[in-house]
Amino acid sequence: MSGFHSASEHIKTSLILIFCIGAVIAISYGAPYWTTRPDGHAGLWTGCTQKICYDRWELWTSAWIHATQAFMTLAIICIFFAGVALCVFVFHRAYEDDKRLVCLSMILTGFTSLFVLVAVFIWAANEHFGSGEVLNWPYALACCCCLTAFITTVFLYLDLKRPVK
Repeated sequence: MSGFHSASEHIKTSLILIFCIGAVIAISYGAPYWTTRPDGHAGLWTGCTQKICYDRWELWTSAWIHATQAFMTLAIICIFFAGVALCVFVFHRAYEDDKRLVCLSMILTGFTSLFVLVAVFIWAANEHFGSGEVLNWPYALACCCCLTAFITTVFLYLDLKRPVK
């Protein structure tokens, strides 16, 4: 019998965590406050200095910003498809015993964790903390997404190790 109630505890927890990661990573992705400084703020896609705001997707933007944007975009894509694979496993009767979907979800969630980790490292390594810049709440949300995605990957791995009934 397929459905949420018949899934294992690891799968239920992972499904809920994947939806939470998706929501939180989307908030972090779009928020313009990854870094704040006395004269403005900066995010992945916009920055403001002395009340003049600009888009950060243009060609003159630094390469490290484009790299951070790319890794966060890849993370969102991976967590979306991890959620889709796990939903198909849980709610579609024909796939309730097919652990390949759990394996796919585990791999995509692991890549999400890796991509977010690389993105937060790139961002932190290239900021100018000596000039008064500080990391803000969207950056912290991205760090929490990285840790939560890693924990979800472990839960999915533990479910894969469990014998099929």
